[in-house]
Amino acid sequence: MSVGSFDWTQIQKKAQKPPDTDLGIVQSWWSNKYNRPGNDPLFMSRPFALHVREFLTDLVDMAQTIQEQLKLAPTREEEQDMRERLDTINTVLGIKSTSLRTWQEEVEVALADGRLPDWEA
Repeated sequence: MSVGSFDWTQIQKKAQKPPDTDLGIVQSWWSNKYNRPGNDPLFMSRPFALHVREFLTDLVDMAQTIQEQLKLAPTREEEQDMRERLDTINTVLGIKSTSLRTWQEEVEVALADGRLPDWEA
């Protein structure tokens, strides 16, 4: 079962490092999402923080979708794949045991204040 058209290899590499606003990852995600080149004027004309917000929101939405799909009793292989993807997303987002909703609210408040979220909290 596939969730989104994400380059999971790139995301898994990202999960090995602390969460940050890596231009290459966000640019690649944007390019895949909108089927446009990463150096497209539409990408370049928007503030990077808005791209980061959309990227993080998409990851949170993807994680919630995976959690819902897990409730549908997938096969053992599908469940393992979904749990691995969920673990990768949570690692990228810096989530350990807190709820996605709480984390998403912190991201939204921080970005609305013009700052990045406190990844250490």
